[in-house]
Amino acid sequence: MDDFFADYLDQAMEQVRWRRARPALAQELRTHLLDQRDACLAQGMSQTEAEAESLRQMGDPVEVGTQLDRVHRPAPQWGMLALVGLLLCSGFFIQATVMQQLGRVQPYMPTVIVSILLGVAAMAAVYLGDYTLLGRRPVLLYSLGMAALAVLIQRGGMRVGGISYTLLGPVLYALLVYGLRGKGWRGLLLALAGLVPPVV
Repeated sequence: MDDFFADYLDQAMEQVRWRRARPALAQELRTHLLDQRDACLAQGMSQTEAEAESLRQMGDPVEVGTQLDRVHRPAPQWGMLALVGLLLCSGFFIQATVMQQLGRVQPYMPTVIVSILLGVAAMAAVYLGDYTLLGRRPVLLYSLGMAALAVLIQRGGMRVGGISYTLLGPVLYALLVYGLRGKGWRGLLLALAGLVPPVV
């Protein structure tokens, strides 16, 4: 009887990134659904009507799961972040030392510093941010990303564009596929269409 809610719970729990929290959250959500179903049954609804109504009142499973994810996040792994910071600083000083010995500090170091700052900002955004927000506009973000890569290829040539696509292309396509999940044939066709720009 409770299996009626299994798909809903699976979709909701897919949005929760902290795997250890998923079982308890799924049980809590199931209890709410069962309580709501029982209340609907008490109002005279049939079993099928009561289950459907309890799902309707609970809301979209992806949105529910996203809200649960925002509330139930693991504590930051400060040890890992400190290690990443230490490795980043070590890499910077090693590169600065090598560049100084080669006499190329002046032209290269500003670029290295900017790259490190951009990398830290990107890492912080991924670590602290809510990536599910990106899945709400997958086609738009994928299109903008491909347009940016096209500009890089036009300005920097195929070498720069190829490196950029190797770094960003799979991420953009994964975002597209993530955002199109559950869209049926329309989502499948859009995902296949997303393979065209890299080929072109």
